[in-house]
Amino acid sequence: MQDPYNPAARSGRPHTLWQAFEAAGYEERLALLQKTLAREPEIVSGDVAARLLETLFYQAIDHDERGRFDALVETLRAQAPEAYRSQAHQFLEWRLANALADGRPEETPALARELAGLAAEHPQTFNNNLDRLAYHDCLATLVEMMRLAWEQVRQTAGLPESIIREYSARATDYEIFHYLEQSDDPDAHDPALLARLEFYFAVNHDGLAHYLAVLAGRVGYRWNLEHFPLEQSGRQPDAVLQNLNALTVEFAGYLRQVEGVAYAKAALARPQILHYLLRRPAGDLVYREGPLTMARRPVGSRPAHLMQEPDHPLCPDRETLERFLDHLLFLANPQIYKAAATYELLPAWLRFLESQGLIDAARHRQTLADLKEVDTELIGRWTNNPADPALQANAGRWPE
Repeated sequence: MQDPYNPAARSGRPHTLWQAFEAAGYEERLALLQKTLAREPEIVSGDVAARLLETLFYQAIDHDERGRFDALVETLRAQAPEAYRSQAHQFLEWRLANALADGRPEETPALARELAGLAAEHPQTFNNNLDRLAYHDCLATLVEMMRLAWEQVRQTAGLPESIIREYSARATDYEIFHYLEQSDDPDAHDPALLARLEFYFAVNHDGLAHYLAVLAGRVGYRWNLEHFPLEQSGRQPDAVLQNLNALTVEFAGYLRQVEGVAYAKAALARPQILHYLLRRPAGDLVYREGPLTMARRPVGSRPAHLMQEPDHPLCPDRETLERFLDHLLFLANPQIYKAAATYELLPAWLRFLESQGLIDAARHRQTLADLKEVDTELIGRWTNNPADPALQANAGRWPE
């Protein structure tokens, strides 16, 4: 390829930077962008930089040169600061992925702090990277991010109160998880803990004491299936909702204390398991005929799929689980880390249920055998992700 900066070659220079970039190979693309930033940084807008760097991000992964990509982003920051600032949320997401994949955790706090400053402007990217960091157990970084972004979130005009409550609940969960990891004798009246939690909202001391004890594995309830009389349509009774929520909180404590799973990763899966168990009897996860299929079905015949009562109210089944994961992955903003953590921790959920006497060994084996048949293409929607090789590695160890 002719160097577009060589004066002798200017008559054949591509009309745009993008055209030159498209015609180049990997090494030439890197050199082209570096030269452009050094000589004509004004022609690199934020949109152009994001488009070029997105291509180079995946090429750098293919060449095992994530660090080289990160250095190029730093060059962009220095040479074209306005272009960098306009798309900083995207560049920071790529760099966080690289730091985690390359085993450079010491770089994540500074990147995360910068992203926290953009939380109100780019909430989707912020939340996606909270999930990424939770999946990788970057708990101290999560605690700091949530505190840094809190004032932005709280003061965002028009933000529903429910979103603010959800944010503060997630933030205080991270504070509590971090406290439990640091304390040999957790105490709900610890002034340091209370000060950190009251940064977000007033504390219910009795509720906090119970939550700490459950997560620390110090207390538990003697459950039986009579506590979970799930109705097969409509809203569940409040008592059932409370029992399911309490059971899944105990599961989070079990994951940390028995299975050695990080609290932050457990917190990705726990609410998804709860939502799945509630959506299945409500009929949200069953096949529904479209108008055309319904019109073609012979008069008097029954639909091919009807809602059926599950074999066990607390055990997932392959068909509805696939639909639940599919919903997570086919949102406008796919929740890949929530889907991954949920799938990975289902074997632990079954072990937990058996430890509680809620299923027997035969039911455990039967359910696990059914879940092993989950569609591999569905799983591939989060494991075929070159940005984070841990997703594929962890799914490959299932059902550990």
